[in-house]
Amino acid sequence: MNLAGKSAVITGGSRGLGRDIARLIHAAGGDVTVCAKSSEAERSDQSAERWYSRWSAFDLADTAELSSFADPLVESGKPIDILINNAGYGGTLSNLADTTEAELAEHVALNFVSPFLLTKTLLPMLLAAKQGWIVNVASQAGKRGVPKLAAYSATKFALVGMGQALAKELQDTSITCVTICPGGMNTSMREDLLGDAGKQQTTMSVATIIRDIITGVIPVASGAEVLIKDGRIQRIELSPNY
Repeated sequence: MNLAGKSAVITGGSRGLGRDIARLIHAAGGDVTVCAKSSEAERSDQSAERWYSRWSAFDLADTAELSSFADPLVESGKPIDILINNAGYGGTLSNLADTTEAELAEHVALNFVSPFLLTKTLLPMLLAAKQGWIVNVASQAGKRGVPKLAAYSATKFALVGMGQALAKELQDTSITCVTICPGGMNTSMREDLLGDAGKQQTTMSVATIIRDIITGVIPVASGAEVLIKDGRIQRIELSPNY
C-alpha cells in the first residue's frame, strides 16, 4: 500500500507508539486522524512538528463519546484505509486477588471493548476502501500471562482472539487484519509499571515495523500475530486452522 492520500484513524496517538505510527504515516502523505483523551493543546510533544492531520479528543472508555466520534465518519461515506487500535491501559501491578472491580473494568473498557466497538462501527468504511488494514496493538502479555498483570494479560488475550476471529470473517474481503504483540517498550506506561523503561525497545522501532507491514515491505498474512522484541520481529504466528 502506498500511504500517500490514505486515510488512517489511530487511537492513543498523542504519545508513544501511537504518535510514532501517526508520524510515519503522516510523513508519507497519509491523512491521519489521531484519537486521544487529552486535548490538542495538552499534547505531550509541544514542538512545531505535526504528526497528524486532525486531533479528536474523547474518552474511548465512554461508549457515548466513542459513538459521537465514529458515527459521523460512517455518515460521511468516506472510506477509511487504515484503523490502528493502539490505545491501551496498563494499570498497576496487582495480584489477581487484590485487583478491584473498578480496575478490572478499566482494563476491559480500554483494552477490549473500545477497540471492539470502534472496529465494528468503522467496518463499513474500511470495507469501502480498495485495500483496508485493521491493526490491533496487543502485547506479548496477550500471548502468555504475566503475574501481577492478570487483568492486562486477559484483556490483551481477548484482543488477540478478536483479531483472529475478525480476520477469518473478513477473509474474502479487501481487508487485512493483523495483531501486533510487542515486548517491553520505552514508554511512560512501562516506566510506571516496572521502571527502567530506557532499556526497552523504542516505540519508533515498533512503529517502523508496523508501517512496513502495511506498505507490504514485510509480508504478513491476515490473521497473524506479529511478536516484536528488541526492535525486530521475533516471530509471526498464524492460527493453525487457517
